[in-house]
Amino acid sequence: MAASAWSWDQLVENAYKLTVDQNGRHPDEPGFDPGQVRQFGVSISITYAAAWYGFLRSNGADFADETGRTCLLDTPEAVQVFQNLQDLIYKHRVAPGPGQLAATGDEVPGTNILLKTKRVAMVVDGHWALLDMNESKVDYGIGVLPKYGEPFTTSQVAGASSVFAGTRHVEEAVELFAFHIDPRYVDLYKQGLWMPQEKKYYEDQAAIDSWTKNDAHPPEFRTAVVDYGRDHGVPDLRNRVKNLSAISSDVLTPALQELESGKRPAAEILKAVTPKITGMLQGWQHTQEP
Repeated sequence: MAASAWSWDQLVENAYKLTVDQNGRHPDEPGFDPGQVRQFGVSISITYAAAWYGFLRSNGADFADETGRTCLLDTPEAVQVFQNLQDLIYKHRVAPGPGQLAATGDEVPGTNILLKTKRVAMVVDGHWALLDMNESKVDYGIGVLPKYGEPFTTSQVAGASSVFAGTRHVEEAVELFAFHIDPRYVDLYKQGLWMPQEKKYYEDQAAIDSWTKNDAHPPEFRTAVVDYGRDHGVPDLRNRVKNLSAISSDVLTPALQELESGKRPAAEILKAVTPKITGMLQGWQHTQEP
């Protein structure tokens, strides 16, 4: 529940307890070997915007200003969020760095494998991970994400479905559209891959039960995901920022990869990349508000 969400310090504290090396030592104990970690306490992607954007909002920061044309990643509040993420890896040693989870090359196993093999104790991932978790028979639980100030830490990631205006089969297209967003007809909602698009599936008890009252959704799903996502979620950046694909590929992702490498502190990296992002920003999408 939002009222009982951990602070960031509480997340770090618990991640220490859950991180152990091959000899059973924790990061705050003498002799801990960061090169031989058996289980990391937590894994949070630095390069995936949906994993960190909610933390920005919770700390009173944002990706851009109200016009969507000035990047704000160099503000103290934003820098704090990214420095905390970097510190999980290099200061606290409770999170994996680049390559530490990869079995071969750069391929990192899915959340279901990381949890089942006990390589990681806590993972920040999307709702869609439930499908693989359930198929793998992983013993898991779900909790709300840690907060800074306001508990706006869940990013609402969504795809878009539409009907072409020039279609010659309007009725059939609309019927197909209505069919594929209805949990009564599509099992992927009940299996844990998809979440419904209509508000009633997050507000009406019978509608909520129609897709969550099953073995694929644990009991805490109602408060940790349905209620929390409805009341404390923020729309994903990819649905809101114009030109984000180019911004990400050209400047943002390389900067986040450098941050993830630990070669420079967050303040230096973000101070350098923020003007570059500002130069590429074209505003928020007209249907979205900051």
